[in-house]
Amino acid sequence: MKTLRFASLVLSVALVLTGCGGGSSSTADTLTDVAFTSLEQSTQSGQATLKTSVISTQAEWDAAWRAYTVAAVPPPAVDFPRQQVLAVYLGQRPSGCQTVSIQRVQDSATQRVVSWSERVPGPTELCIAVVVTPVHFVRVGASTLPVDFRKL
Repeated sequence: MKTLRFASLVLSVALVLTGCGGGSSSTADTLTDVAFTSLEQSTQSGQATLKTSVISTQAEWDAAWRAYTVAAVPPPAVDFPRQQVLAVYLGQRPSGCQTVSIQRVQDSATQRVVSWSERVPGPTELCIAVVVTPVHFVRVGASTLPVDFRKL
């Protein structure tokens, strides 16, 4: 009888530990929010297809900005190599109400995760029928981690 109680106790403790995450956890899975600043958000990037970009040098930033804007407006300041620019180009969309927004940037021990969303108008929302090419550029602290862009 004592053996049965002891076995039941051991089984109960094992189940509780398993259910409560009693196993070891990896710090690689822990995501920490990273502060970022929106530099530019527009519906006219000129980029026809979905594209994400990590811009780590002034030359890359100058080229991306020239491709984005036809005006001779200088790009927003970025302190390379202490900072980098992350961009999501949504590609062509059929409505003036469609936009893209980088919502969150997070780091783990093994990667940087950039979460972004697309705003799509509802069925009763009135929007101009025009082809747009949304983009969002953000400035963030530089990192050498591989970047994983994830649509929410």
